[in-house]
Amino acid sequence: MTANPVTLHLDALPANYAARPGRPEDAEACVAMFNVYQMAFEGKATHTVEDLKSEWSEPGFDLALSTQMVLDAQGQIVGYAEVFDLHSTPVHPWTWWAIHPDHRESGVAEALLSWIDTRARQAIDRCPPEARVSYMMSCDATDTYKTGQINAAGLGAIRHTYYMVIDQTEVAPEPIWPAGMSVRTYDHPTEMMTLARATRDAFLDHFGFISESEEKMRERWEHWSNEAGFDPNLFFLAIDDATGEIAGISLCRAQGVGLPSRAYVMTAGRAPGIPPPWGGPGPAAAHLPPLLAGGAAERGLARRWPEPDRGNPPLRTGRDAHREGIHTL
Repeated sequence: MTANPVTLHLDALPANYAARPGRPEDAEACVAMFNVYQMAFEGKATHTVEDLKSEWSEPGFDLALSTQMVLDAQGQIVGYAEVFDLHSTPVHPWTWWAIHPDHRESGVAEALLSWIDTRARQAIDRCPPEARVSYMMSCDATDTYKTGQINAAGLGAIRHTYYMVIDQTEVAPEPIWPAGMSVRTYDHPTEMMTLARATRDAFLDHFGFISESEEKMRERWEHWSNEAGFDPNLFFLAIDDATGEIAGISLCRAQGVGLPSRAYVMTAGRAPGIPPPWGGPGPAAAHLPPLLAGGAAERGLARRWPEPDRGNPPLRTGRDAHREGIHTL
């Protein structure tokens, strides 16, 4: 990364608070604080130390450059912010923050959001002059405190993502695949880059997607394949029998990140522009994603949890989900 470190000016913080970048040994304390906040406002605690350490070990991520911790007078972590601008052309840095519920009205949240704004703007110098750069963050729509803080900082809601689920009470019927199509599991690591390219192609037409170099893709896929929960036997590939090419993917986990009671199924047909019959509009493209989800469920994934983004190509989002009996969570 070429960004310069940005630290919170102590005069921007309320009295009796201090700020510093994160350290690897902060993971446990951070997760404890994240879960206290989540329990207070969502009634659940899904953050894990394992997941946070995996996030912090993403290739190119630097704790000293891209995180800030706020500590109270007792030295306890009560606020956290991060900026992910790891793409070679970071037109949409991803940002996130959390605060202990006892410190909501302290001014700490405002200081963290100010740091995020300053730090995320460093991405501008790494993008082409004509690029439109905007940083992004998300929160639960029911979290009125966070949405209020985000709006007060000048950000507005532009998109909505739905968590959707289906409870499997019985083994799903075997999908009926289109003629000329077969399904098998992923051969790791032999097919890693082939699958990486197919996944890239499936999301080329999605909002905010940024294509990366082969080297960057390899780095990220090697990192993901070392994460807990990675199981190549749960990565399903729909193969065009005539060409041997990947026509669709269903990348699954037996346990969702932070949600051990739910399996995770991400499905995607090939993106528009890929030659027919499996890419672009048409019957094959319409049926491939739900068929792959059904095939994954038949293998024993008890619950499906796709994350359709309202505004992305509808053949791979909510319309297919509701057709399959999947409902919003």
